[in-house]
Amino acid sequence: MNAIDILNLVGCAFLLLSVIQIIAAVKAQRGLGMAAIRQMSRVSMGGGKALLLLGGLVGLASAILQPVLSDWIPPLPPLLTIGLSLIALNGACLPPTFLFLAASQAGGFSLANEIQFTIAPLKIVHLLDSFQAGAVVGDALHQSEYRVATDGQRAVRTLSKISPVIIVDIRELTLNVYLEVVHLAEARLHNRVFLIAERAQAPAEISRLCHQFGVRICVVTPELLEAALSQIGWTVLFRSVGNVFRFLELKILNIAAASSK
Repeated sequence: MNAIDILNLVGCAFLLLSVIQIIAAVKAQRGLGMAAIRQMSRVSMGGGKALLLLGGLVGLASAILQPVLSDWIPPLPPLLTIGLSLIALNGACLPPTFLFLAASQAGGFSLANEIQFTIAPLKIVHLLDSFQAGAVVGDALHQSEYRVATDGQRAVRTLSKISPVIIVDIRELTLNVYLEVVHLAEARLHNRVFLIAERAQAPAEISRLCHQFGVRICVVTPELLEAALSQIGWTVLFRSVGNVFRFLELKILNIAAASSK
């Protein structure tokens, strides 16, 4: 087996991974509309993920045009080029299943890092500043970071519309986190939100906010949420889960009931 064959085998692995990501997203989103893809792409173009989008498009174009423009385009292994391009496009354009909102502080970094590995192959996005998280955690979080250069609240509004599950860590209730909860309550998106708080007790500000808008938002501990998220990605991929949020809510209730016995 020569080097080209090995690279094409690696490309097949990337192709398989990209297909798994797409199937999981379609099942979690109960379909995959072009409107959600366009909104995700706009968010990506506002930050560092623009390179993924452009790189994916260039990679696909080179794979398609290479036989015609062989004098101009290097003869890269086609399966590897296509596989890497689809992974890049999924990163930039595939709508998320989970939106994670938190302050760019130690607790938020740690929880986001744990969640993104727990829910694979489902997609999670966040707007944390991963460069503040330290070398190891920051590198892991950077792949799911969709921090934009301007108007972060607009990005939050866009992402909250297309994310079936929204997780907000309110253990560090900064002004930005509070405003994000205000938006979710005002936009009546409370039926897809989990708030993370120690001992599952929301601060007085959040309780007053929910009362003001007449909404109920589920408040859970980080440990309970992580237990409920275990294997959720593969469950969605291989089983029929009509509503990911309701499925997780039921798991949380069952786990809480079992632990209280």
